[in-house]
Amino acid sequence: MTVIRDLNELHRQYPGPVLTIGNFDGVHKGHQVLFNLVKERAAKLQGTSMVLTFDPHPMRVLKPSSGPPQITLCDQKIELILHSGIQLVICPKFTLELARLEPEDFIKNILVDRIGIKEMVIGYDYRFGYMARGNRELLVQMGSKYGFEVHTISPQPGPDGLIISSTRIRELIMAGHCTGFRALTKLAAAFPDNFMVSCVGTKVMVVGG
Repeated sequence: MTVIRDLNELHRQYPGPVLTIGNFDGVHKGHQVLFNLVKERAAKLQGTSMVLTFDPHPMRVLKPSSGPPQITLCDQKIELILHSGIQLVICPKFTLELARLEPEDFIKNILVDRIGIKEMVIGYDYRFGYMARGNRELLVQMGSKYGFEVHTISPQPGPDGLIISSTRIRELIMAGHCTGFRALTKLAAAFPDNFMVSCVGTKVMVVGG
């Protein structure tokens, strides 16, 4: 299992890349569904399961005064993703330059030219690129052009029937509902001795124990 922090280190060197992209804050059970399909498709292709995420959260760069509180620190997030069985985590620094990249250029310059993706797994509401113009329809269109497939995961309900999301988990933690938080994540199961829920201002809410 490998971590790459610089996009310039990518030269299409990994076989059969199957990729998912997102912030994955909290690495909740909805994220795990994405990871499981990535692993399944990579195994079928005898390829490489990959996650592309960013540090910091893009909204902390685009709107520093109103970015969401973190559920997990970046290193903890990466550790949890690798613990899920993903072979490669790509976690570059998110910059204004990246934010201004048109979605077509993001696909061509990064996903195709640098990673060489064969398949991509996304959530039902995934958006990307400048002004969040990129969506599933564009990925499918560009996939036809560059030779990769796109798989979409539907919304994942929690035990109470409500959709699992990082936003909802933040709300549960800030309201002190630790039982509800743990029901939607695998933090406790993955690292029972290393993680605890803790609200520290508005910055980090899950910290090492």
